[in-house]
Amino acid sequence: MIEVHGIEKLVGDFTKAGLMAAARAHDVVKDGGEKVARYAKEAAPKRRPQLAPSITSEMIDLLTAEIGPENALGGGYGHIVEKGLAGRPPQPFLSPSLDRVEPELMGDFDKMVEKLL
Repeated sequence: MIEVHGIEKLVGDFTKAGLMAAARAHDVVKDGGEKVARYAKEAAPKRRPQLAPSITSEMIDLLTAEIGPENALGGGYGHIVEKGLAGRPPQPFLSPSLDRVEPELMGDFDKMVEKLL
């Protein structure tokens, strides 16, 4: 027979680490989404002044940020500006903003993992 002492504490520590990781990951995603939205507002074409203020970032679940123009705020044509249409070339503002934030976001996740280990 093998006796193991302290297993309850170990399981508790793992549970606590999982909860801490989820909370920190949420914060990293939320901060990253807010940065993308801020950069997209700066990069949005100025010809349509209602587009930039309509760009928001909202957490829709623990690890997902939804970023983009809100229709109700006047950004209903943001996808057309971003992707273009026949006769209207694209003027990307969201994709470059995400590309700009991605390295920092990945670095924040790396730091988070290091702290947890």
